[in-house]
Amino acid sequence: MKRGPVPHKENEMITDTFKRFLNEDDGMEMVEWSIVGVVFALGAATIWSALGGSIQTALGSIGTCVETGTC
Repeated sequence: MKRGPVPHKENEMITDTFKRFLNEDDGMEMVEWSIVGVVFALGAATIWSALGGSIQTALGSIGTCVETGTC
């Protein structure tokens, strides 16, 4: 079924909604904090993958030291 052009009233409502979205700070603030969260998550994943082997080795050494009593 083909639809005709959007009636003027609906077009005006869509335009007003879009203008309100651009002018509201709450929506942009939420986007900014989401980006900050993603950056922190990527940083943590990068650090963990880079240091994962070293952390595993260190924890293994500590475990051996605790088990045997000699370090």
